[in-house]
Amino acid sequence: AAGAGEARPPRSRREQGNAPGAPDGAGGRSGGVGLRNLGNTCYMNAVVQATLACGGAGRAVAEESRPQATEIRRRTQELLRVMQRARGAAPAAPGARPAFSPRDFWRAVRNACPAFDNTRRHDAAHFFVGLRRELARLPGTDAPSPARAAWLAEPEMHVVTYMRCTACPGSTHNLPVAGQPPREPERLVMATLEAGAEYANVMAAIGSWFGPEGVADHRCAACGTLGGVRVTKCRTLPRVLVVWLKRFRVAAGVERRIGAPVH
Repeated sequence: AAGAGEARPPRSRREQGNAPGAPDGAGGRSGGVGLRNLGNTCYMNAVVQATLACGGAGRAVAEESRPQATEIRRRTQELLRVMQRARGAAPAAPGARPAFSPRDFWRAVRNACPAFDNTRRHDAAHFFVGLRRELARLPGTDAPSPARAAWLAEPEMHVVTYMRCTACPGSTHNLPVAGQPPREPERLVMATLEAGAEYANVMAAIGSWFGPEGVADHRCAACGTLGGVRVTKCRTLPRVLVVWLKRFRVAAGVERRIGAPVH
């Protein structure tokens, strides 16, 4: 999922409408369903597309028969249902791909998650966590509904990060000490891709998240030497592993896309 959007004005009257509605034909691979960028909203589109592509996760939302208790749930379900129907329909022309404007869904997102707007760029990973919390929330409270608590916890995993000095046996970790509250679980694995690299599979891509990784600015508390090695290990595994392929990096003030293939 890409993490940054590109601001631009809408390109057509259909894009400005309150779609879904009828799809537009657009060039691209058949079998997919496009979502138009409403201006800095590709992070939102990436999360919706990933949810739909995950089969069971998309069907669970789209096919739920109970009345939806909140506007964000209703609009999410509506959008996924329209996209599901479009994926199953025959293309209007060879190679054509339907594209929708997620305008109603976007309005519900702005009301439910005001931290996410299209006046600036956001990361898909942060929106993924925020949207799931809002979809699971019991109306009138900040707690998840009993029916959605287990769904919300599916991607959670508890990890510990170790930092080892390169010059002495000194090692530290980030586990809480006695009397401190437990650490928040991680809800996704961020794979920082390298330009020019090629990854045999997703497991190879997420290796950078777990390490070992050299940390040049780490200063050892025992000997004072600069330089360390970071390793992250799982204490509990998630029921559903969520991987974010980070394809943007800022170098010398310029944001560049990393096109490294992940097979």
